[in-house]
Amino acid sequence: MKVTTHIERLKYIKLNFYLLYRKAWMIILTVWGFLVFIDSALFFLFPCWASNAAGKTASADIFVGIVIIILLPVRYYFALRTAYNKSLRAHEKIEYDITDKGIIGIGETWRMEIDWSKTYKIEETKNWFLIYENPRSKIIIPKETMTVDDIKILKTILVNIKTIKGVKLLS
Repeated sequence: MKVTTHIERLKYIKLNFYLLYRKAWMIILTVWGFLVFIDSALFFLFPCWASNAAGKTASADIFVGIVIIILLPVRYYFALRTAYNKSLRAHEKIEYDITDKGIIGIGETWRMEIDWSKTYKIEETKNWFLIYENPRSKIIIPKETMTVDDIKILKTILVNIKTIKGVKLLS
């Protein structure tokens, strides 16, 4: 099965934000940062607010809240943008040949071949197929470039791979 992809920078960034913010620790951290920010803002608005009893410093808490809910996502955005711009693979048009033996990727300036036994895990999201070469590096295949039949064929290939334990496909 052949699939041709070209991933735009904004879609790459949205995918990576989705992958980060679906993790429980990130959700908990963001909620905590939001609550700290709200508590500190209320402290400034209403000095007799209950949390004042411990002699807290609201300015430090507001700073922590701002860092967690604003500065961390902004920093992550710019890091992803830089990574996309510096990556040879990310913004090239790539043709993948996916078989029951492995995946061959041919970009404009490179070629790779990965046997399924060397694959870390495979994951399907609502809009993407993610084939992880290792915990940090992944092949990104957008579903928007595929027909419904192509998606069914790819799922059949991926389900029948016996060498990968971590295959998570949507029903």
